[in-house]
Amino acid sequence: MNEVIGSDHEFHDKNFVAGWADRFVPTPVHAIVSTWALHDLGNKENIYVVYKRCAQVLRHGGIFLNGDFIKPDKAIYEYEPGRFEIVKHIELMRDVGFKKAECLIVLEEEIESPTAAQNYACLKATV
Repeated sequence: MNEVIGSDHEFHDKNFVAGWADRFVPTPVHAIVSTWALHDLGNKENIYVVYKRCAQVLRHGGIFLNGDFIKPDKAIYEYEPGRFEIVKHIELMRDVGFKKAECLIVLEEEIESPTAAQNYACLKATV
C-alpha cells in the first residue's frame, strides 16, 4: 500500500519482520509509527528484529513511535510472550542502536483484573 499524502511525503504499510519492506521502502526514512501490532509478533526475538530494522532504516535524528500493549511491572498474571515490561522494550531499543528510548505514557494500567485492551504504553526512540 502506497498512498501519497503530500508533495514530498509518502505513507508505506510494510512488514519489517519478513524483510519484504527492504525492496519497497526508500530509505532512509524520517519516522516510523507502529500501534497495536508488535505484541502480536509472539516473542521478544521477533520484536527485536523489528526494532533493529527500524533503527537501520531511520535517518540520523529519525523517530520511532510504538504504541502497544505491555506487561505491567507489577503484574500478578502471566501475559502472552509478545507483551513484556517497558524496561525490556527500552533495553531492546538501545541494544539495536537507538540513542534515546523512553516511555511517554502508560494508559489504562490494571494489575488486579486486566483485560486484553488494557496496559497500553507509548514508547519513543530516536537514532
